This record gives sequence, C-alpha cells and structure tokens, in this order.
Amino acid sequence: MRSRWQPLLIEYRRPWKLVTFAIGLALLLVGVTLTPAPDWDVPVCFIMAIPTRSG
Repeated sequence: MRSRWQPLLIEYRRPWKLVTFAIGLALLLVGVTLTPAPDWDVPVCFIMAIPTRSG
C-alpha cells in the first residue's frame, strides 16, 4: 500500500523543482522591496507562489 505521504516524498527527489520554487519566491520578495505598490506585500507573495508549486 502506498502511504499518503509518498507522492510528497517523490517531489523531494526532484531538487530542480524546489530550486526553481525558491528562485521564484525570492524574485517575488525582491519585487516587494523594490516596487512601491500598496497592494503587494510579503503575504501576497506567498499566496501567489505556494499554489504554483503543486503543479
């Protein structure tokens, strides 16, 4: 039987996905500091980045 965590553990064997996720999140966070947009802050960056990681 497969555990419910096995699909998640398989993702950790693909380090390029984690690296590209970290780079994308870093770019979003840099954008927060460089762009004076009133509706773009750090929590919004995480809200935008985390759903894209699942794909």
